[in-house]
Formats: sequence, C-alpha cells, structure tokens
Amino acid sequence: MPALRIRTLLLGGVLCISPMTHAVEPPNVVWTSPSDNAAGSMPLGNGQVGINLWVEQNGDVMFYVSHTDAWSEVNRLLKVGKVKLTFDPPLKPGSTFRQTLITREGRAEIQIDDWKLDIFVDAHNPVVWLRGKGVSPRAVSVDLIRLRPERKQLQGQELDSSWTMRGCPNPVWEEADHVIFALPNQYVVHHNKSSIVPLTWKHQGLGHLAALQPDPLLHRAFGMHAPVFDQARRRQFDIPIWVHVDKVQSVSEWWSDLDKLRHASKQTASGAGKRTAAWWKAFWDRSWIEVEAQDRLEIPANAHPIRVAVDSNGQNQFKGHIERVGVWSRLLSGAEIAGHAKTWGDLGAGSDRSLVLQGNMLEHLSSVEQPDFSKGLSVSAWIIPSAEHPIGRMVDKLTAGTSDGFLFDTHPGNALRLIVGSRQLLAENALTPGKRTHVACTIDTANGEMRLYRDGKVLKTLDLGDAGKRITEAYALQRYMNACGSRGQFPVKFNGSIFTVEPESMGFPFNADWRRWGGDYWYQNTRLPYAAMVAAGDYDLMDPIFRLYQSNTKACSARAKEYYGADGVYFPETMTIFGTYSNGDYGWDRKGLEPSNINSPWWQYAWNQGPELLDLMLDRFDHTGDERFLKQQLLPMAKAVLDYFDSRFPRRDGKLAITPAQAVETYWHAVVNDTPTLVGLHDVLGRLLHLPNKLVSKSFADQLTRMRGELVSVPIANGRILPAEQYKDERSNVENPELYALWPFQWAGVGTGRLELARETFRKRIERSNAGWQYDGQCAAVAGLADEAGRSLLDKVGNSNSKYRWPATWGPNYDWLPDQCHGGNIMLTLQHMCLQEVGGKIYVLPAWPEKWNVQFRLKASRKTTVEARYRDGKLVHLGVTPATRRKDVVVGTGDK
Repeated sequence: MPALRIRTLLLGGVLCISPMTHAVEPPNVVWTSPSDNAAGSMPLGNGQVGINLWVEQNGDVMFYVSHTDAWSEVNRLLKVGKVKLTFDPPLKPGSTFRQTLITREGRAEIQIDDWKLDIFVDAHNPVVWLRGKGVSPRAVSVDLIRLRPERKQLQGQELDSSWTMRGCPNPVWEEADHVIFALPNQYVVHHNKSSIVPLTWKHQGLGHLAALQPDPLLHRAFGMHAPVFDQARRRQFDIPIWVHVDKVQSVSEWWSDLDKLRHASKQTASGAGKRTAAWWKAFWDRSWIEVEAQDRLEIPANAHPIRVAVDSNGQNQFKGHIERVGVWSRLLSGAEIAGHAKTWGDLGAGSDRSLVLQGNMLEHLSSVEQPDFSKGLSVSAWIIPSAEHPIGRMVDKLTAGTSDGFLFDTHPGNALRLIVGSRQLLAENALTPGKRTHVACTIDTANGEMRLYRDGKVLKTLDLGDAGKRITEAYALQRYMNACGSRGQFPVKFNGSIFTVEPESMGFPFNADWRRWGGDYWYQNTRLPYAAMVAAGDYDLMDPIFRLYQSNTKACSARAKEYYGADGVYFPETMTIFGTYSNGDYGWDRKGLEPSNINSPWWQYAWNQGPELLDLMLDRFDHTGDERFLKQQLLPMAKAVLDYFDSRFPRRDGKLAITPAQAVETYWHAVVNDTPTLVGLHDVLGRLLHLPNKLVSKSFADQLTRMRGELVSVPIANGRILPAEQYKDERSNVENPELYALWPFQWAGVGTGRLELARETFRKRIERSNAGWQYDGQCAAVAGLADEAGRSLLDKVGNSNSKYRWPATWGPNYDWLPDQCHGGNIMLTLQHMCLQEVGGKIYVLPAWPEKWNVQFRLKASRKTTVEARYRDGKLVHLGVTPATRRKDVVVGTGDK
C-alpha cells in the first residue's frame, strides 16, 4: 500500500502546536461479582513479589503469592504459597460487591458487604499489605497454605514443567514445604536441600563449572510470614504478608533472617501505600498510548466453492465423521442453534456430505451461485472427531494459507477454530475424540462479533466492539504485567510470568506451579516483553534479562571452548538459569556421542541469540546514554559474543561462513549464513562502530572493522530477502527467518532505503499468524503497511482466553498463559505503528491507519520524549523533548 500521507495543521509553514497532550490514565479493571476459583484472579505485584487475587462466592479473600526468584531444586519457578483471608461472621457478596484494580496506584480495592479492603504489594519492599475497614465488627483470620505438603516425584506431564529434567530416566523429586507456627506468627517456606545443577553440568561434559560459578538452586529458600490473629472482633486491620527469598543452610536460618528484616522495618500500611502509589504514578507518566478506532468485521468474498472436510489443496481432510453441514448467509440466533443441536438426529454412517436446503441456506456444493455473506454467516454440523487424525477442515471457503475467505476447522487438534479473513477465534480442548458433537459458528458483520458453539451452547466469543478501547486497554495492562514481574533477579518467564494458576480450566490436573515448557528461558520468547520496554522508557525493568546472560558468561564461555574449541560465548536458544541446555533437549542417552552433539534439532545450530542480545543492550544505551552500563555490561558482552563468531566459523574466499547453522527453528539443513544471525551481525557491528572512539578501545574497533568487512551481503533474490545465503528448502516450523531483517534488526523498512524490499519480503512470507511469539505485526509496521499492522494488532488484542477473567490473559498460543510473548508483541506492534527510529531519524506515525485516532508519549534515543496527537487524518500536535531533536523528526514513512 502507499505510504500514509498525514495532513498537518500549518500556519506560515510551521506546524501548529496545540497544548501538550494530557497524561493518559491507565484503565481500571472492574468486576461486580466474586469468582469461582483462581481462573477469576487479578494480578498485582511490585516486580518481584506477585499475587493472584480473587474473592470466592462465600466471601473468602484468596490469593496465590509468587516471587520471580522462587526456584525449586529441579529448576521450576514455584509459587511461594497461598493465603486465605476469612471473616466471622462471613462477608456476603451481593449487590454491593465490587473488585477494582486501581491501575494507576497498583492496588486492588474490594467492596464486600459493609467492608472495604485495599490490597497491594509494596513497591519497595517484599510485603503484601491487606487493609480492611468495615461497619460491622468481625473476627479476621489469615491462613498461610502450603502448596507442596509432601515430598513428590514429578512424572509425565508434570515433569515436563521442569523441562530441564524432562524425560529423566531416574526419579525426580521436589521436596515438601515447611510450615512453622511460632505464635503469634506463622511461616511457610520451601528450602532446596539438593540441586540438579551438578548433575546437569556433569551430564553435559561441564563438571568443572562448579569451580567457575555458583549453583543458583542449592540452598535457595523462599517463603512467607503472616501474623496469627486472635478472634476478637474488629472494625479495621492492617496485615503485612512478608515474602523472603534467600540462600541459607537451613530453614531456621531463613526464619531468623526474615524476622530480623521484619523487626528492623519501620513500615506502616499507610506509608507503604503512599510510596507504592507514587511509584506507579511515575511509571505511568513515563509513557502511554491511547487509541480511538472502530473495527469492522468483513467476510472476504472469493470465487471458491464452499468445501466440506477438505481445503483448497485437497489437504487437511476431516478424518472423523461429519454430516448435516449447514451454511447460512445470515445470522442464526442462539435459540436456532440450540434447536439444531437437539433435533438434527443421529449420525448415519451412510449420509453423504452436502449443504442442506433451509431458507436461504445453500443446497449443493457445486451448483449454487456465490452467496452474499455481507449480512452475516452461520455454520452448523454434527461431527465425530477422529482420535488418530484430530485436525481437519469442516467448512472451508478460502485459499489455503491465505486470509481471503473463511474456514471452520479443528486445528490445532480437538479444538474449534473459526478464521474470517485475518481474524481468528480459537477454543482449545473443545472436542472429545470419538464423541458425537454438534458444533456451530456465527459471524455477525453488523456488530463485529464471532461466536463458537458446542452442543447448542456458546463456547467462545470475540466481540470487536470499540477497537480503540480494546487496544488501549491491552497495551496498558500488558505494560502493567511487565512492571509487576520484572524487577527481580531473574527475567519474566514468557510462559506465564509469576501469574500462573492451577491449569484446571485448561484440562490439566496440576497445581499452580505447573506451566507448559517449564523453567527454561527461550531467547526468542524472553526477548519480547523486554524489547517492548525500550520505547516505553521502562529501562529499569530491563536489568533481569541482561543479568541472566551476564551471570552465565563463564559457563557459556567454558562450553564454547569445550565443545568447539572456540573463544568467546554463545547462548543456547533454550537455556537454564545456570547457563546449560535442558537435559532432555541435550539428550539423556549419550552413548557414542561427543559432548558437543546436541540432540534437539530445533535449535542445535541457532546462533542469533548473541547478536539479538547485543542489539537490545545497544537500544538501552542509545536511549539512556549510561556509560557505566556500556563499559561494565555492553562492551564486555559484545567482545565475548563477537569473539565466538570470529573464532568458531571458517572463512571462504575471505568471508565469514556461519555453518553449521540453521535459520531459527524453521530451516535445519545445509544452512550457511542464516539471515537472523547474518543481519544481526551487520546490525551490531555497525552500531558498535558508531560509538564514540573514546568509549571503544582501538584493538576492539579494529576487530569490529575487520569482521564487518568479512560479512557476506544479506541474501536477496526475486525482490525479497531470503532465509539464508544457502539452505535446503525444507521447513520444520512456522517461522519466517527472513523477517528478522525487518524486526528485530531494522535492516530493511522505514528509513532504511529498502522500504519496497521490506514490503515485498513481508507480502511473500510463507507463515501468517498474529498469535504468540509470531512477529508479523511489527514487521508490517516496519514495512510501513499501516492497514496490515492494524489488522494484526486487532487480532492480537482479541486473543484473551475466555476461561480466565483477567483480560490480559493471552494465549496459551504456542506456550502458556498469561502468554507474555503475545503481550510483548501487542506492545511492539502498536509502538512501531506510532514511532520508529532509524539512522538517527525519528519517524512519527510511520504505519498508522488513516481512519484511526491516537495520542501517545513514547521514548527515543538520546533521552528523547516524543508526544503526538493525530485526529481525523490530521497531526494536530507534535512535541519533542529536548527541542534539539525536532529536526530529526520525520512524519510518516518519509516516502515521496
């Protein structure tokens, strides 16, 4: 599409500056009824300590307590415990019930009966404060509940949540929690008396690491304290729940250290509340984005017939039983669908597939005229899913792999999925193999609503409604989630952060410690929340990701030398908190294998993690100008990462040949100079060479210059970027490695002189998805494709899981929920639509849909703040601080 032409208000050739944009208040979240269980919980946190808070139907106040550093002996990130607050006589939720997240202050306010509760996590101390005040006096009880009452062997899917020990041939045990009553105090604590770290180092041929860096799991203890109240009735209370993590030799030492902290503290609930509110206010005032937009739900028209049980390529066949398929070019009511689910009778094995004639429903697949779905669409069918082949089309009217129509199918297996153009509505685990089920879907084009039905009842709904409000809320709540979980020692876990709850709603019989993909850090996933912190100005929240990799440089450097005889450091795509591969991915059976032989082909030879980490570190330095960070963290890491490439790989005709290699998880075979790594090296070498000479030693600058001259060009053919210089065209996963040249490394796109190359590469990508870690949205924005970026963003904000009450519970998509990859991508897409920075120029609204309104405050390099307001096709305000950066601003893509 052509670049957006933004009109500006001009007076004498100068942009008219309206008054400064007001600070946008983050949206509150309000619930007017109690919850059934933890799936109805609300997250709060201070960056280290987090809670999942809900009120049960009987008036009990419940919350899980978590901590970013609560790692068990088998490398699982566990809950600290659970807290139950009860009243006598009980509070009775009724018409007065109201639970509100006061987002701007980081606290929850709960009105139950004639009592009001304030609950928050102290922004500066590891304390959860419970404050209550009521009219009718009540006795109050606080109970600390341990989640691991006995020593337990992890097996099967529960062991997978360790991931490091997945598939271990020997028993894997997690110890029980300790409960201590020392009236008037109570404690719950988990203490790691053992650790899997030495076993892992030895198994992976790195037993000597014990002398190089400490074991982060051994003797780690994490727990909480609360007072034990008498049963006197009271009208108000202030209760502190202390949370403590330490490395100690015994539980008694942990207990003693926590008591010293408590007694030394001079905190009051009132003072803690004021400090916490001030911290959150400063956080929200840094940056914000507010969108006004309306969304339309359109069903793309095409010339395809309506197919049953197969796609346009004759593939994705529905292998189970399907019949009585109905397709209407109108909206069926819920009552009509419920009636079909009751009256369409038994499935007959001899029934043929056809469209049944009823009203304006279509009679035959091959002989009808193309229907007009502009007023809506309804599909209904009886099915028996196959256990052996659970994935298949039910009704299909699009070109396979595109978004030019609609489909109704069971992807990704025992799920119900409805795709309409670029919109997707998914209900996982919705079907039982072998069970006769009535399924239906409706598309309401007038009101922008998609629905999935099972056995006559609504299963899931996507209501497009006020698109701007949904986008604004999604962005703000994800940023809130980042702040709640990214001030600890360890980074945000992409698969749930510290806000997992028991997965009963998703069909798994485990406790709240469980998460899919376990405790390891995938770089591709971990990067996404942190990449979104740059433009938001949340630099203080970025420390944990840098700390994780910096703390493991000794281990990773030793491995590079041991496995490959290389200098420097490389980081596995999937890495434990102590720098190793997962043992299951590394391979338990090592018979006949060299230590360097990694069993998992998914990322065995993926090397792009180091350049990506440097790119993120350079972003932080460019924004903050923090020379201490540069000298102590960035430059040492850059030297180590680049030394690995310099010493590990051969030269061919004077050029670096990065091989063996792979293009992320998608191309595994015969890969030389994969684009993610190659373009990353082009990016970081160029950026490092642009640092002031006084900050970079001459010897390192000479190395940078030499290595830059040894890089081959980014591979291009037929007007698009390729996944690698050489590769076997055999795909193993659903990624587009060539898009790394757009994001995270903006080598092509807005401001690069390669805008059309970026657009053609994006248009010809093979995989198309807006879920989870997929990065189509920001790539569309980098390519200046405003409408495509907007559609991607709308899909992403509709990804909230309907089984959970918290609206920012994304996913689980490829990972687990709340999916922090997906949330990070929401932020990144919207940020790139509003602001991009390339080559010292700041591009304002480079990919903004013309009919949407927006106002924002975002950060750019050199401590720059950009504020803008765009309304009704006009840029009505642009503020740049410091004013000297105004000359660097370009409105739109800069295209002529």
